[in-house]
Amino acid sequence: MADTVGHFWEPQNFQDLPAALRVVLDETFIEEEREIAHVLEHQFPSGAKLSAAGARQLGVSSDRAEAWGSGSALPFKSTPPRFARKPYSLVYTNLETLIWVCVEILRVVKLGKAMPWKRMPWILSPTAIVFKASPFEDDGMKKRIVCDCTASGVNPHLAEHREMSLPTILRLLQSMGKDYFMAKSDLKDLFYNFPVRQADWTFLGFSHPVTGQ
Repeated sequence: MADTVGHFWEPQNFQDLPAALRVVLDETFIEEEREIAHVLEHQFPSGAKLSAAGARQLGVSSDRAEAWGSGSALPFKSTPPRFARKPYSLVYTNLETLIWVCVEILRVVKLGKAMPWKRMPWILSPTAIVFKASPFEDDGMKKRIVCDCTASGVNPHLAEHREMSLPTILRLLQSMGKDYFMAKSDLKDLFYNFPVRQADWTFLGFSHPVTGQ
């Protein structure tokens, strides 16, 4: 996909913006240029990926661990429709919220987890942002961008999967024996990046990022 990486916007497209928002957009454009250069040179984003060997050591099932090496098959039954949707109105509730959204996007770009495109995404889900108090963030607030894949038209094309509910605290306690200990870990900024099989690139009408075919 190196032939599609690039800016689809320019800073001069946005005139008379508040200074605080303009600063974020200018920095985002610079970070996108860095990521574009990396993708053009290496054929993949700069963000670190989990390896198949590392996944096996973590106890991930063999089929999922294999997907990190050979690529994961897309379970699309047909090509999703091409359309774009505007972000949810709450993104524009006030200037502070809009800046938070842009700052979160900038953070993901800096991590090498977002690839800039020359053209607008052909499936764009409505976006929202979720705020959650967190003592581990500099400003005491965790911010996450949420995409509604139901409204985007992607979900109807995904293979069926069984839902699994989390156990209640009482069920967990009942399952523990004498002198058992229980711990929970939440790995910050852990993104699962799956390569896509070459056959599926052809199905979606893209060139393979390495072979170009």
